[in-house]
Amino acid sequence: MLVATVASTAGCVHTPPPVTDKVAQYYSNPPKPKAVKTPAALAPTVALLKDPKRAWSIGVPGDSTGNGPDEWVYLLAKDLSAKYDRPVIIHNWDIEKNRYADTTTIGGGAGAPVTIWNGSASGKGLTYSFEHREAMLPSRPDLVIVNHGHNMATPQEARVGAYNLVDWATNAWDKPPAVAVTLQNPRVDGRAATHAAVVAELREQWTGTPVKLIDVEDAYKSAPDVAALVREDGFHPNPKGEVVWAEAVKRALGV
Repeated sequence: MLVATVASTAGCVHTPPPVTDKVAQYYSNPPKPKAVKTPAALAPTVALLKDPKRAWSIGVPGDSTGNGPDEWVYLLAKDLSAKYDRPVIIHNWDIEKNRYADTTTIGGGAGAPVTIWNGSASGKGLTYSFEHREAMLPSRPDLVIVNHGHNMATPQEARVGAYNLVDWATNAWDKPPAVAVTLQNPRVDGRAATHAAVVAELREQWTGTPVKLIDVEDAYKSAPDVAALVREDGFHPNPKGEVVWAEAVKRALGV
């Protein structure tokens, strides 16, 4: 299994340090997703939710777009609970302790629980998720959703980071989980162009592979006014944007 590391990302502004010729050459020839072990097919994986006796789980290594109780992870949890008559247990990541610190239970029902390992870490990027991968995904989930983009400094950093995390997730267990990668919402601030390039890189990287793309970017662009879907900072989704995001996830998963 190939493992490569990139500069750590903290917050939403990041300037990579100078790199050696060897590292520069690596970035100009990043690893290809074809080397990733094939993940489980998404549709049959989601269909397992129909068996009320079988527990089901999602892992979400990601950033601050999914860590709040009004954001898409929680909205998805509410919908899964209602649709499948199951309680959903969300484990919440603590960036100060670098581990899960508490849990939230959404809904109820007679079915076996859905567990969400919500590794959404505010201000962190793919390098952070990769560094803490075993703590974020302590057991094999049925589905891994890699939810990064806004905290990535360059398209190359995003490509290598996503590759490393998906490569690990598909090789960590004898039976790989299903894997999806989020193409995050557009920005309307000063980093709009950089973020668009990051999303374009991830789109090119995983298109045509068994890794499912969750196209939040396209869902936002289909709205009449993208700026009306984000907060004053120009990129975090507001409540309307969170609904658009959650619906994009549900469409991608077929629920």
